[in-house]
Amino acid sequence: MKKTINILHIDDSFLDRSLVKDVLHQESSEFVLFEADTREKFESLISEQEFDVVLSDFNILGFDGLQVLEIVRKINPELPVIIVTGTGSEEVAIKAMKMGAADYVIKSVKHIRSLPHVIKSVLEHKQKEIELNRTQNALLKSEALFRTAFENATIGVCMVDVNGNFISVNETLCKITGYSKSELEKSSFMSITHPSDIDKSKYFLNEILKGNINNTNFEKRYVHKSGNIIWAIISTSLVKNSTNNTEYFFTFIQDISEKKKFEEELIKAKEKAEEADRLKTAFLNNISHEIRTPMNAIIGFSELLNEPDLDKDKHKEYTNTIMQSSEHLLSIISDIISIATIEAGQEKIHQCEYNLNEMLDLMYDQFKIKADEKNLEFKIAKTLSDREATISTDKTKLIQIISNLINNSLKFTDIGFIEVSYVLEDTQLVFTVKDSGIGIPKNMHDEVFKRFRQIEYSSDRQHGGSGLGLAISRAYIELLGGKIWLNSEPNVGTSFFFTIPYKVKPQPKLTTSSKKSEDPMDINKNIKNILIAEDDDSNFLLIKTFLSDNNINIIRVKTGVEAVEICKNKTDIDLILMDIKMPKENGLEAIKKIRKFNTQIPIIIESAYYDDSNREEAFAAGCNDFITKPIKKHNLIAVINKLFD
Repeated sequence: MKKTINILHIDDSFLDRSLVKDVLHQESSEFVLFEADTREKFESLISEQEFDVVLSDFNILGFDGLQVLEIVRKINPELPVIIVTGTGSEEVAIKAMKMGAADYVIKSVKHIRSLPHVIKSVLEHKQKEIELNRTQNALLKSEALFRTAFENATIGVCMVDVNGNFISVNETLCKITGYSKSELEKSSFMSITHPSDIDKSKYFLNEILKGNINNTNFEKRYVHKSGNIIWAIISTSLVKNSTNNTEYFFTFIQDISEKKKFEEELIKAKEKAEEADRLKTAFLNNISHEIRTPMNAIIGFSELLNEPDLDKDKHKEYTNTIMQSSEHLLSIISDIISIATIEAGQEKIHQCEYNLNEMLDLMYDQFKIKADEKNLEFKIAKTLSDREATISTDKTKLIQIISNLINNSLKFTDIGFIEVSYVLEDTQLVFTVKDSGIGIPKNMHDEVFKRFRQIEYSSDRQHGGSGLGLAISRAYIELLGGKIWLNSEPNVGTSFFFTIPYKVKPQPKLTTSSKKSEDPMDINKNIKNILIAEDDDSNFLLIKTFLSDNNINIIRVKTGVEAVEICKNKTDIDLILMDIKMPKENGLEAIKKIRKFNTQIPIIIESAYYDDSNREEAFAAGCNDFITKPIKKHNLIAVINKLFD
C-alpha cells in the first residue's frame, strides 16, 4: 500500500468533517484529507486530482450520496466510495451498496472510530478485487492459464452451478474447509454454510441471478469438517456463455477467521473495561456514602458534647456513638487500604503461634453483643482440645477473615442464628460460618467474591458496607494456602466454608513473674521528659492528654529539623515520639540524623502508615517501636512501658 492515502471527503457539515478528520489523523499520518462541502467543489476536485478513496455523506445540501456514486463511477469506476452518514437504515445501506458503494459507516462516535480500519480494509479488498479481476480476464483467454491461477490462488476459489452444487474447487478452499476436492465436488455450496447464514447466501445469489447486482461481497460463516466455525469474505459473480445464459457462479472465498477472532477479543476487552469502570464508579459512589455516614455522626455528636447542662447519661450516649462511628469509619478505611495492598501484591504472611480456641473465645465475646442486639442465636463450636488448637498462621489475617464472614451474616440475618465452627480434615482446618439469613442466588455465588459487587446488587442500600469484605477474605485465604466456597439458597440461609493448613506448634510454657503488677495506665517512673515530634495540633493534644496523668514534662516540635536540634542541645530527653509525615524533614530522616550522635534514646514512630514495608523502613532508620494511628491510650502506654521494662 502507498505511504499516503489521498481521501476526498464530501459533507456539508463542518462539525462532521472535523470529526472524520480528527479520527483519521489520530489513527495515522498516512491519511491525506481533501474536503468538499458543495457539489461544485466536489466535481472540481474529482476531475483535477487522483484519489484513493471517496468518503461521502448520504444527504448533502443540493445533492446526495447516490449522485456522488454516479459521478465517481463515470470518472473512475475503480475508485471506491464509502458512505459516511447519520442515516442508518438498512434500506439506505442496500441502496448505496447496489449503486456500488464499497462500505457503509454510521456517523456516530462509536462507529466512526472504525473508519480508518474500514478505509484500509476497502483499499485492501479493492486491490485484491483488481488482482482477481485480472486473474478472471486471464482465465477467459486461456484454459491452461485459468487452471494454473485457479489452483494456485492464495484464497479459496470455486465454481458453483445455479443450483448451488460445486463444479470445481481449488486446494486453498479445501484447506479452508477441511474437506477434500472429491468431497466438496460431491456436495453443495450450502451444505458447508453455517445454518444461520444460508438464507443470507441464497438472497445474494438470487439477486445476482436476477441481475439486480453484478457481483457481491459479504461476510458469511462456513462449518469446517471438524465442526469449527470459519468466517470468510465472499466475492461472487456470474459467468455467462456466448448466448448470455448463466453457466455458473465464480466465487472467491477469503478466510478471515483470525481477524474476526481479534475483533471479538477487542469487543470483549472493551466490555470488560467498561464493566470494571462502571463497578469502580458505583464503588466510589457507595464508599462516599459509607464514609459520610459515620463522619456525620462523629461531627454531629461531637458538637452536641459542647452543649451546656448536658447530663451524664446523654454525654455517655453521645460518646459511645462517636466511638462506634469512629470504629466503623476506621473499618472502611482499613478495607480500602487492604484491597489496595492486595492489588499491589504487597500483602505478606506473618506466621505466629497462638491458641485458636482462645482466639475464638475472644471473638465470641465481641460478636455476642451484636447478635443479642438483633435477638440472634450466636454460637462457636470448637472441635480441638486446647493443646491441639495451638497453631501457626497469620493471626491478624485469620481474625479479619472470620470477622468479615460473621459481619456479613449479621448484616443479612434478621431472624434465627449464626454459627461458627471448624473441623480438622487431614492437614487442613475447615472453617464454617453458617446463618439463617436472606441467602444468595446461585448465579451470584461466584460474583460475591468480586470487588464492589455488594453495592451492585443492593442498590436500595438496605445493607451497608464497602463491598470489599469477601474479596479481601478470599485474597487472604489464598495467601494462607487455602480456598473458600459457599452453599446458599434464597430465604433459607448461607454457609461459607474456607480452609487453611493445619500447622501445629508446641504450646509455649508459661513462666511466672515476680514483678509486682502495676496499673496499666501508669508510665514507667524513670521517664521524666518526652519529646513529641508532631505537626498536627489535634494529634499532639490527644497524645499530650494521654500522658497528662503521669507528671511528665512534654516538649513539642513540629518538624524533623527541630527534633534533631532539640536532641543535640538537650541531653535529658528520655523518650521521643516521632511522626513520619512532617514538613521540611520527615520523621525517618530525622531519626537517621539523631542516630548519628545518639544511639541510646528510645524512639517510637507514630504514623498513619501501617503496612509491613512502612514498619521495615522505620526500623531500618533506627526506631525502637512502631504504633499506628488512630492511637489508643492503653496501646501507647503499653508500647512505652515495654521499651523501658
